[in-house]
Amino acid sequence: GSEKRFKAEVWTTTCTPASPIVNSGWTDPTIWISTGLSFANTKYLVYVKAKSHSEVETLAVSATAYTSIETPEGIEWIYVGVSSISLRPSNDFTNFGSGQTSLYFSTMAGSGSGAGETGDRFDMWFAGIDRTDAGLTENTSYTYRIKARNYEGDETDWPVSVELTTCTRIHTPLDTDLWIDIPESSSTYIVIKTSQPVNESIGFTGVMVEDTITGKVHITTGVYDIKDESLLENTSHSYKIKYKNIYGVMTDSNPTSVTMWTKCNPPVKWDYSNIQKEMITFLVHYFLNDNIGASAYRFNYNDSASTSTNTGGFEAGANFFGRGQLTPNTKHTLKAWYKNGGGIETNCISTTVYTLANVPGKPTVTNPLPSSLKLTLNPNGNSNITEYAIYCSIYDNFITSNSVKTDGTLAPGYEIYWATYTAFGGGSGIVVGGLNSSTTYYFKVIARNGDGILATESGGVWSEVGYERTSNEDIPPGKITDLVAHKGIQHREIYLTWTAPGDDGYTNNIGEEGNGAFEIKYSSMYDFSSSTHSILISTVCSVGVGQYWTITGLEPLTTYYFLVRTRDEVPDQWSVWSDTANAVAELDVESAGVDYLWPPDGTVGIAVSTQVVIRFSENMDVTTISSETIKIEAVRDNMSVSTSSIVSTAVTYSNKYAIITLNGLEHNYTYRVTVTTGIKDLGGNSVKATNFCKLVWVFTTIMNIGVPNKFVVIADTTTNEPLVEVVLTENALPENYYIDCSTDPITSPLEIDPSIIDRAVDKESKYNADTHKFVVVNSLRELNAYNIKNEKLSATFGNKVTISIPYKDRDNLNDPDDRFVANLSKSGTDLRTANSNAVNVKEKTLRMYYLYEKDNLWVRIPNSEVHPENNTVTATVNHFSVFAIIGQSDYNLSDAYAYPVPYEPNKYSEHKNSGITFTDLSDKCTIKIYTITGELVKTIEHDSDIFEGYTEIWNPVVNENNEELASEVYIYRISNNEQSKTGKLIIIK
Repeated sequence: GSEKRFKAEVWTTTCTPASPIVNSGWTDPTIWISTGLSFANTKYLVYVKAKSHSEVETLAVSATAYTSIETPEGIEWIYVGVSSISLRPSNDFTNFGSGQTSLYFSTMAGSGSGAGETGDRFDMWFAGIDRTDAGLTENTSYTYRIKARNYEGDETDWPVSVELTTCTRIHTPLDTDLWIDIPESSSTYIVIKTSQPVNESIGFTGVMVEDTITGKVHITTGVYDIKDESLLENTSHSYKIKYKNIYGVMTDSNPTSVTMWTKCNPPVKWDYSNIQKEMITFLVHYFLNDNIGASAYRFNYNDSASTSTNTGGFEAGANFFGRGQLTPNTKHTLKAWYKNGGGIETNCISTTVYTLANVPGKPTVTNPLPSSLKLTLNPNGNSNITEYAIYCSIYDNFITSNSVKTDGTLAPGYEIYWATYTAFGGGSGIVVGGLNSSTTYYFKVIARNGDGILATESGGVWSEVGYERTSNEDIPPGKITDLVAHKGIQHREIYLTWTAPGDDGYTNNIGEEGNGAFEIKYSSMYDFSSSTHSILISTVCSVGVGQYWTITGLEPLTTYYFLVRTRDEVPDQWSVWSDTANAVAELDVESAGVDYLWPPDGTVGIAVSTQVVIRFSENMDVTTISSETIKIEAVRDNMSVSTSSIVSTAVTYSNKYAIITLNGLEHNYTYRVTVTTGIKDLGGNSVKATNFCKLVWVFTTIMNIGVPNKFVVIADTTTNEPLVEVVLTENALPENYYIDCSTDPITSPLEIDPSIIDRAVDKESKYNADTHKFVVVNSLRELNAYNIKNEKLSATFGNKVTISIPYKDRDNLNDPDDRFVANLSKSGTDLRTANSNAVNVKEKTLRMYYLYEKDNLWVRIPNSEVHPENNTVTATVNHFSVFAIIGQSDYNLSDAYAYPVPYEPNKYSEHKNSGITFTDLSDKCTIKIYTITGELVKTIEHDSDIFEGYTEIWNPVVNENNEELASEVYIYRISNNEQSKTGKLIIIK
């Protein structure tokens, strides 16, 4: 009730010893506010007791209370970076870190691009003072606020005054954030371009560009293409950049400066040019700093692929270009560029000029006629494009003159007519007409080049003066009245005789003033309507002198008709034609021969569609030419088997040529063409062979890939012994083909260099330990295949191809016995003939090898086989090459034995005379004879090259001391490098 009273005391827990700090005293209200406490966020103990109206006190009860934490007063920025911001409150807090005491940092939404992003410590209570907001966007505004809570978790309000905004920085620019726009830059400005940062147009965001050489600075806001202007051409500038963010805070500069030279102004003029006949020189205007850095002048001459680059500046003559030893009046194009210190070129300046022409030589004036003269220019080495003006005057000082046109007329007045040497007739000249008779005319010539500039010399621009006087008459030579045609001294000849008329009718000599000539016209037609021939004969002769001319190569037994006329010095001024004369060409008394034929004798690979063409030395009697007098027959088929079948033909003849069309030629057949003596010339003489062509010859058609074929080279047509045989199955080669073979590829190679063969043979003799491994003499064969176009076919065979090469059996040519083959060459130079160094081998060791050209080696063909019954070695091959038979040592002892056993010399006299024979030995071996107890009795060395055989005779039968052997059983052992053979001997006396 109202009689109750209370008393409270506040004790702090932070004091030792504990003591009351506030005492309310006895009071009636039940609510008491204690003020004046010393510490925020501090635990206090409150003791309360009551007493009654009668002053009876209760026992005290206690409670715990905490003061509030200080309210945040502001924000301090610890660090502001590109992607993070570190901050803290600006005031301190009591007992921070105890209980639930902590701070709450918040990034306010709506603070700009990227606002509201938080790190792992944001938007939560945390017992720490410093906070970092990470993972932020660069160059973005962020607004922050802070509140606090005390030990028991009582929170403060968000203080409005503590909201604070800042902006993240921009990254320090990289070297790649800065570049120069070279195409947009010029000689007076450089365009610098930079990468744009985030929020490039907000606030003060922008860039600063600094020229580190000049110190010039450009600062922009929202602009990232900067033009550094008012610069001098070809000067060096080095740039770095800094970014500034929304608040205008600058970054550091990028690490490396970007250096750029302003461009040069392009060349616009030549300061100097000197054009001569054989030389041109030019000087281009210089540019600033032309001797610094990569600065240079570049020149191109006549659009060549290469250029001349000159450095060192104009003071060193770098802007000078010249060429000498040129041809007069030839076109030359020169281009020039500037290159600045950074190596950037300008556009070029170009000019095309012509060297000066030579002053023309003195013109030649000839052929005086009453109204014309012939004028020939002397170009004096000028090119064909050179133009000339010709002045003609009757005065030697040319006080008045006219220009000559290309048609020989004179231009009126002061008109100057220009034309080339060719247009003025070239070496033939032109006829200048419209002149007065009996008048001297003077000519001088001037030349100009392709630019119209006149030729000049120290003596002036004009040629020397040429002159001539026109004649006073126009009378042609007189008609020839005594032309006679005579039978020639030789066959197919006719000679003519006549008397020369005069230059003017029948007076004055012909040709004394040049140009004199006789013309003979002849034909086998009396009216000269066809087959007309003409002969022009230059002449200088007196009036009335007899003339003689022989015409050769005429058709025999043919009548020819002749006309003759005369020309004087006036061009095309001829006499009238003489009367016609005629004569018959005589016939040759000798027989006509064949002087050309197709296909030539012995040719191979001829198309089955071919024609046979025969040309005779004379026209022949066409009635004697037929398929009866020109016979064609097949003599060998595609498998090289002899045959005999006449080929159906159609024969035509015209003008010495017989054309034989063949019907049904077969592939890889050999055909014989026979021209019989039944063919006659026009005189009835039989055709004859010549040194160039026979009357019988053969050719072979190309092989067909679709059928088997056989190729054979015959050594002797009487015995038909082959030097090589090649059997090809169908489709062995990719197209129709023919084969060519050289049986002596060292002196008559086809495709392979003979020195390769020599080196391969020498390698065998020098580096092979086998003393019997050499090439068999006369066994080399080079084989190649070709298509119808004579192109070599080098592909690997598509089917089986077999080659057989023969060899000579030395010891018995007619009885194969698997024994000796002589004349194996030890060197490349002895491959074709026997020699004293030759060795012998057994036939069974022979193998075929091919030449591996790359390494100069002989490679054995694994499947090659020897055939003693016909003395050949055969192998299947997969390509053509040079092939050879090579022998080698025989190490086989399996068939070796001794006889007679037993050996009884006292019983059989033939034993005593013949001794003991060891037979079927290898090329080289050792024979040792032992007693039954193992004592060596005799050693015999066998060498087939010395003994020339494969047997060894032990006679007399004695030991190494030349003592006869006692009756006993003996053991023999035959051995070589690879094999051995043991047997018994029995001697009975």
